[in-house]
Amino acid sequence: MAVARCVALFVVAALFEIGGAWLVWQGIREDKGGLWIVGSTLRLLKASAL
Repeated sequence: MAVARCVALFVVAALFEIGGAWLVWQGIREDKGGLWIVGSTLRLLKASAL
């Protein structure tokens, strides 16, 4: 049970990290503004908190 929980947390953290990095990239590439990049950075920080 502990292994399954660990794997699940790893997958969730990976999705948050990939999603956050993609959002930062989109914010810079598409010039979406500072608020977009700040939100993306918060998502990346959430991934590190897991």
